[in-house]
Amino acid sequence: MVDAVSAAPFVERLAQADEKKGLVIAREVLRALRTADAPFRYQLAVLLEERQLLKWAAFFAESILERVDSPSEEALWRALDAWASFVATDYPHSEEQALKVANMTLGTTPIDRGAKTRALTMLAYTRDVAGDHGAASAWYLQALEWALPHQRAGLLLDLGTSLSKQGRWDEALVSFDNSVAALPDAGDPRATRLRAQNLSRRAVVFEVMGNPEHAVALQHEAIDLARSIPDREGAFSASLRLVRHLVALRRYDDALAALEGVSDLEQTERNGRLYVVHDRARVLRARGAWADARNAYTKAIDLLPGAARELVRGNLDIWLEITAGIADVLGQLGDESLAGMATRAHHAASTLASARGIYRGESVERARLADRAATVADELRTALRTEGIDRAETPLFIIDFGAGTLTRRSTSVSVPLRAADIALLRLLAARSGIGWVASEDVARALEKAGMSDDPKKVIYEMRKRLHVAPRDLVVGRSGPGSAYRLVR
Repeated sequence: MVDAVSAAPFVERLAQADEKKGLVIAREVLRALRTADAPFRYQLAVLLEERQLLKWAAFFAESILERVDSPSEEALWRALDAWASFVATDYPHSEEQALKVANMTLGTTPIDRGAKTRALTMLAYTRDVAGDHGAASAWYLQALEWALPHQRAGLLLDLGTSLSKQGRWDEALVSFDNSVAALPDAGDPRATRLRAQNLSRRAVVFEVMGNPEHAVALQHEAIDLARSIPDREGAFSASLRLVRHLVALRRYDDALAALEGVSDLEQTERNGRLYVVHDRARVLRARGAWADARNAYTKAIDLLPGAARELVRGNLDIWLEITAGIADVLGQLGDESLAGMATRAHHAASTLASARGIYRGESVERARLADRAATVADELRTALRTEGIDRAETPLFIIDFGAGTLTRRSTSVSVPLRAADIALLRLLAARSGIGWVASEDVARALEKAGMSDDPKKVIYEMRKRLHVAPRDLVVGRSGPGSAYRLVR
């Protein structure tokens, strides 16, 4: 039977190879496997999965499925193919393969039980992704009936997570407790990793149960434990959850500081930088810093894959969050046109997400929904980029703080500025182009200038007298001295 020593050369070569060279190596491994028994193949697959070489695991699964001689072998490779397809976001294929294994009549050998458990787990995963958490819990419970000892801790952890998504908090905590009880020896790195994940997911439950302070403490413990292995990916995920707990406590500065603290971890995720920028946008949105949040959301969108089709296929969940968030922010800024476009993009993505469970026989409809979501996504991204150029290059006014005047570019007519106007515009200038300021910021600026005017009144009067909407107040330096230009 293969072990880590005998498989190491194959696994290491695949890990280091690019796609073209990897295909040559994979075919070499495949030729070697043709005379191997099912346990050998299964153990090699496990090693490949542990190294996150799922692309090659899927390659072997698809290839060997054509040559299997027994139900057990077929079950093994279909189960592996289901997992690899799920990771590649091909949910319909993943569910198809897993269902075939779940419906097989298998024996009770460890290989049979392992394959069956894997397939039932995949069915649970796909149901969770589709939002059908009740069905997911049922599949997890079936998987537990077949599970081998080393599979139980992870299954119970996932079951607890699924229960928490249904609001079954007490049952979720019991499942988390059972997961800890099923862990192998404490010295096992896998056990440490699962324990850290347990703490992190448990923290989420405590937050929604109304105890965010305890959630923060648990999340810190999870981060420290994950870093000790080190499990950088686990530490990164727990750090992002910590940010959300801090936002719930309105500790916005701490949340932003926590995001700064994960700079050494963001490369562990394919979209690590994207997740950090998106969470920064969420913090700024919660704080009411609308213009800063808009800029952060726009940056997050720029970090998404270039092709809209890839965006809605491989990054649909975060795209749903981004479109919902930026639609709210744009609405707060008064940009109804862009807000409507973001809302349409969110609706199209939501419709596509609800079709995740569509099987291949109905894939034409899913493809149509994907095309629609991709088209609207492209329109939003293009509009945001174009609007950004317009804001930078279309001057409406020239402001001279020294002379205390505002000159409308279209008519060259200058209007004298009042002291309150200058205080507000200086605030905008100091923000280096931010297009929205909260009333409390205006109040502080007025107080600093020795005035006690009502900030809302100042903004209203400025808008009325100068015919300038608050959302148009974006100031950028246009020349030497104290001259600034106001742009839309």
